[in-house]
Amino acid sequence: MTPLKAGDLLYIPSQVYIYRFDDDTPGKPADSTWPLTKPVNVLLLESEEKNNIWLKILYNGENVYVDKHDIKDYQESR
Repeated sequence: MTPLKAGDLLYIPSQVYIYRFDDDTPGKPADSTWPLTKPVNVLLLESEEKNNIWLKILYNGENVYVDKHDIKDYQESR
């Protein structure tokens, strides 16, 4: 499996949580979180890092994050 890279289009299923961090730094307490109510396609903004669980995405015009383990099914199907 090849690592994800910036510019990849990702499919995120419903009920996956989206995270917004105060200073755009994952790992600190999230400013807000919410589950998706329907599946969406999003743009990956930064390449996947092996040791990091967060993927930075563009969703509804905002830079937010998703746990890459929540889209595991998509990654395995690539």
